[in-house]
Amino acid sequence: MKVRERQEEERKRQEMAARKAKEEQERAEAIKRRDEFVKKNGVKEWPDISELSANPFVYEGQTIAIKAHFETMQTATQGIFGVGNAPVIVSDIPKGLFKEGGLIVVLAGRVLGKTELQVPLFGLIQVPYLKFVGVHFCQDNNCNDIIPE
Repeated sequence: MKVRERQEEERKRQEMAARKAKEEQERAEAIKRRDEFVKKNGVKEWPDISELSANPFVYEGQTIAIKAHFETMQTATQGIFGVGNAPVIVSDIPKGLFKEGGLIVVLAGRVLGKTELQVPLFGLIQVPYLKFVGVHFCQDNNCNDIIPE
């Protein structure tokens, strides 16, 4: 009985070590993907949406990255993204890039300032305004494939 218990413990230990190694490899790949995204798109900051909504002018002219979900296109090249509970308007999106709502992305954009958005129940509100620079389509809702925990 003792031998069988030791074998079972060793098997569990090996499984745990293999799982940990896989997680570390996935994290390293996510960091590499993030670093490549930052370099390719010239990202300087990853601001919190509360900072960006309160005063986007701090980042004006800079390329930032934010995790967002695509909501809808307003025109052929301008779309609305949700970041947390806050909307963000993005211009100069390549035509046809977003074909369905609800996509979770990491968005790189140059901060232009604020613009107005008509929102049901709230009316006209001021929201952050970005010029599209690049996008990463996330593999899960937390974007763990590019934003490691």
